[in-house]
Amino acid sequence: MTLLRFCLSHLNISCRKVSTIFALSSGSLPSAIAIVRLSGPESFSCLQKLTRRKSITPRFLFFANLYDRKGALIDRSMSVFLPGPSTFTGEDTVELYVHGGRAIVDCLCQTLEEFKDVRAAKAGEFTKRAFYNSKLSLLDVEALSDLLAAETQRQRRVAVRQKQLGNLLNEIRNHLVNTMSQVEAGIDFADEVGFDISTILPSVALIIDQLEKIELNASRGLLIRNGIHVVLIGETNVGKSSLMNRLAEREIAIVSDIAGTTRDAIETRIELHSIPIYVTDTAGIRTSDDTLERKGISKTIEKVSESDIVVVVVDARSNTKDEDVRMLLKNCLVRNDQFIIVVSNKCDLSDNEMVQLSWPQIMTSCLEGKGIEELIEEISKAVKNICPDEGNDMVISRQRHLNLVRQAICSLKEVNETDDLALIAQHLRNAADAIGEITGAIVNEHILDRIFSSFCIGK
Repeated sequence: MTLLRFCLSHLNISCRKVSTIFALSSGSLPSAIAIVRLSGPESFSCLQKLTRRKSITPRFLFFANLYDRKGALIDRSMSVFLPGPSTFTGEDTVELYVHGGRAIVDCLCQTLEEFKDVRAAKAGEFTKRAFYNSKLSLLDVEALSDLLAAETQRQRRVAVRQKQLGNLLNEIRNHLVNTMSQVEAGIDFADEVGFDISTILPSVALIIDQLEKIELNASRGLLIRNGIHVVLIGETNVGKSSLMNRLAEREIAIVSDIAGTTRDAIETRIELHSIPIYVTDTAGIRTSDDTLERKGISKTIEKVSESDIVVVVVDARSNTKDEDVRMLLKNCLVRNDQFIIVVSNKCDLSDNEMVQLSWPQIMTSCLEGKGIEELIEEISKAVKNICPDEGNDMVISRQRHLNLVRQAICSLKEVNETDDLALIAQHLRNAADAIGEITGAIVNEHILDRIFSSFCIGK
């Protein structure tokens, strides 16, 4: 959808009757306090009806009783009316602070739903209205979603710095639009003014350089947001599930002497260097006629392909460790770009000396807890290598953004391949549109629906 079509569609929306929405905006119930938020043209009227007050001072938090439509007391509350457009959504907004009991909130919401042109909000609808009322850019919206989902401090830092990244991308897009205007002017007035293509090439090269730096740092942003994946592989009965339980510090995998007990992938989450680490226990690799076990082995290979770090677990008593590891790496299709750590487990049962291998090796005993800290430290080293903390968290952290940055770079590189002004203008437009799809200057309704549906109701 072009910007013009977006403006026209937004104009049509604004001409129609806009309903007032409400939702519980605080945490799950019961709680000490519950916050019910309203947004829309009937917000002030709803507050007047609930409090039975005609005169209410804007932006002033006041104590009042709340009543249902029959005049029965719902609860005593603190309330505030915030007139638009200086609100989160850009609309008139009311916030009601009541006691956090389920029955209280249910009664209040039921009463609100009985008012004319008032309805319960859909998921992400408050944020969607903020976007349509130009209170948030699309990048702001996605950053807010990431901030709400952040579980580590690095995820939080990346999310809060998306605003700065948005400013940089807006500058780049404005530069592209201005350059495109120069080229189009050269086309329109070719007879009066000659246009020298070489005058725009330095600025195009500068933008390519800026975008390539953003692309280069994107892998770090994606890892911070999505986490690093560690997979445990090995033959049956080498202690992968016991190792998983040790790493998780709780029993999440079934441990048994029976070979082939683990038939499906089991995942746990730990945190290292403020990055979520997802550790997956997989089915043991062996030749089997059991259909379920063979499916589990296929799942193992699939999980290996998705992982960043592969922990190969072997029996410390084996005299063919190097061959065992190489066979497992081959059978599981482990790539050269994946970090490999070898764990020689059950060292408490072995008298063998540690054999030098081509990969980092940790001796462990899950029964006695030996070597677990050393393994975590080795994983930690790999995490630092994969995703170093360079102190600059102004990075893109979504695959969608990375794809669009790459599209823009490809379009700009095409500028150097032609002397045709019309083609150059089109390449510049394509690059500007790709950046615009990140910031929201160019709107794709399908993308919008997907983004807003990821929010909870009340946000």
